[in-house]
Amino acid sequence: MVKDLFGIGTFAQTLAASLSDQIRHFPPEWGRGTSGFGTRAASEYGQVAIGNLIESGVQRWHKEDPRYFRSGQGSFVRRTAHVIGNTVVVHSTSGGRTVSLALPASAYGSWAIATCWSPDNLRGPGSIFRWGSSNVGMKMAGNFFREFWPDLKARFRRSPVSPRRMGSD
Repeated sequence: MVKDLFGIGTFAQTLAASLSDQIRHFPPEWGRGTSGFGTRAASEYGQVAIGNLIESGVQRWHKEDPRYFRSGQGSFVRRTAHVIGNTVVVHSTSGGRTVSLALPASAYGSWAIATCWSPDNLRGPGSIFRWGSSNVGMKMAGNFFREFWPDLKARFRRSPVSPRRMGSD
């Protein structure tokens, strides 16, 4: 629980989302500059921390294993299908598989709670659906990264770029 509130991942997510919102000037009602960034950072921290608490609580209750298990093999299309499928259907702590309840509870629940301090135009069900779905997409993007990054990292380590290969003959 402490990690859900104060872990490095919580602060990294908060910083990334706050910077993105600041660049996009979202929501515009919060202004620009340090004051606008501070409001965005506080809002993002609240949403990330609440989402983490909801997710870990539902995972424990529903006995979901929070880890992503890579395929690590097959075509790009097959591995992408693996990412999508394993974002929605997860491993259970008993060794089987189960539909994830933690993901939608966290994605939509954290946004629904964040509407309490959001501008009025972000408080309706349409906004909760839109931004909750965005949260689901971000989770899937994280799993996509987990699936493919080890391969990219290994490729970079195996093929150092020599001056000759760079065309400096």
